[in-house]
Amino acid sequence: MHKRAFTIIELLLYLAILSSSILMLSSFINMVSAARAKNSAIAEVEQQGGEIAYVLRQAIVASNGINAPATGTSAVALNLSFPDALRNPTIFNITNNKVTIKEGTSSVINLNNDQVIASNIVFYNRSRVGTNGSLTARFTLSSATSTARQEFLYSKVFNVTATRRY
Repeated sequence: MHKRAFTIIELLLYLAILSSSILMLSSFINMVSAARAKNSAIAEVEQQGGEIAYVLRQAIVASNGINAPATGTSAVALNLSFPDALRNPTIFNITNNKVTIKEGTSSVINLNNDQVIASNIVFYNRSRVGTNGSLTARFTLSSATSTARQEFLYSKVFNVTATRRY
């Protein structure tokens, strides 16, 4: 009786097939991981940008006056007046990479967390004489990362336009 055994050629062939399969699988896992990281960075910037835009829009609509910037000018801070002493004045700006709001005598509140960096905020007062007042705000949010890996980098410019109701 003869024992059936693998030849060295067959073993090398099986090892080559197994190695290429492992290489393809690890490449696929790496690609999926990078896509997940990129999607996470995009979602964080989009979510926080949307929330900041909502808060800005609601404050502008509910305000009863625009203290700064003056009509036809722009500024890096927005100062709104309210009839309610607890909210008057309401000030928006950027401090330490955070979009902040300060309502009346209350403490400053950060509108974004440490996972995103806020920059380049500009408020444009587009009001005309005899109108309620219209403002446009523009700001940039970027994902905050300590690595230079491309999949973690994402930045978006947000534009918010609102007209006072009263």
